[in-house]
Amino acid sequence: MVAGDGQGGWNITVAGYGKTNAAPFLPYIDYLFSLNVSEDGEVTFVGGTHDGYPSYEVWAYGAEATNLYHHKEGWIGELAGKSDVRAGQARKP
Repeated sequence: MVAGDGQGGWNITVAGYGKTNAAPFLPYIDYLFSLNVSEDGEVTFVGGTHDGYPSYEVWAYGAEATNLYHHKEGWIGELAGKSDVRAGQARKP
């Protein structure tokens, strides 16, 4: 979902989930990330939630690539539950 932030920029929400048909009894992967892109192009990773497994990264691309968020996966059992990890905030100028 994309919406104006009232200051000339954009708030962007990215959400998803996935599961495998090969083993439908396994828990599914789910995540929700929020970003803001300011009027001058500054990208802020506002935060979000995700499972503890698998690993997650959020990148911003401009003159150079910048990793805004990284989570190293735990064990596969951390798929159980719904978005158990709370992601913090980072900025890319």
